[in-house]
Amino acid sequence: MKLSAAAALRAKNPATNRYSDGQNLYLNVLAEEGILGLLSLIALAIAALATIYRGCHVRDPAGRAICAASGVGIMTLALHSLLDVTLPGPIGLPAFALLAVAAIFIALDREQPRRRFRQAASFASSE
Repeated sequence: MKLSAAAALRAKNPATNRYSDGQNLYLNVLAEEGILGLLSLIALAIAALATIYRGCHVRDPAGRAICAASGVGIMTLALHSLLDVTLPGPIGLPAFALLAVAAIFIALDREQPRRRFRQAASFASSE
């Protein structure tokens, strides 16, 4: 049975058991993964907020609604993570699924002007 690095360290030195788990997501990531893990979590949060912000400005009203719902879900998850470790659990997965749908709406919205430009160019060249 293969152990993670943190579990192997705890097995070697039981004194490290006291500080290996945090009481919320942010402290838990800091305790288990260190500063690089915490910086990665912050980068993930910034990318999620940027996606939500861009998604709330798409032309499609359904896309804006999904992005707003995704934003509310991510912010609720961030607030709940102050009290518990929730990101890898059943609460975090639907929020990130909505975030993926928001990213799809952003990609579709970016592609629409290109299609219109191509159609206008082909219409002008046919005349």
